[in-house]
Amino acid sequence: IHINNRKPMMSANSIGHFAKMFEQQEFYLPHKSHLLNLNYIDKYLNGGCVVIGNENIPVSRSKRAPFLKMIKNT
Repeated sequence: IHINNRKPMMSANSIGHFAKMFEQQEFYLPHKSHLLNLNYIDKYLNGGCVVIGNENIPVSRSKRAPFLKMIKNT
C-alpha cells in the first residue's frame, strides 16, 4: 500500500478486500495488482498506462474502456 508522504506498507488482505472497501469512493481496479485513487492520476498514456507521480501503472485491455469512461466523468 502506497500512501502519499509515507513509507509503503504491507497487508495480509487481498487487493479485492480493499476494492470492496473503497467501491463507493473514487477508486478503480485497473489491473489485478493495482487499486488507484482517481484523484491522484497525473495522466493517461494511450498505450494503456496511468501515470501517478513517477509510477506507470498498467490498465488491462478488458478494463480500459470502462476506465476511460470513468475518468472522463471525474
